[in-house]
Amino acid sequence: MSLKQASAIIVVILIIDQVSKFYIKTNFMLGDEIRVFDWFRILFVENKGMAWGAQI
Repeated sequence: MSLKQASAIIVVILIIDQVSKFYIKTNFMLGDEIRVFDWFRILFVENKGMAWGAQI
């Protein structure tokens, strides 16, 4: 895999991540959930802390 292909994959993943976060933030209510598969679900929660849920 070339550097150009790897960079393109990274950019696409980052765009999907940001678009999905924006969509969920603007269209979901806290606690709303979408079951994609039995083992995978999208759940809207707000992190009250900093990174990884750490609180001061």
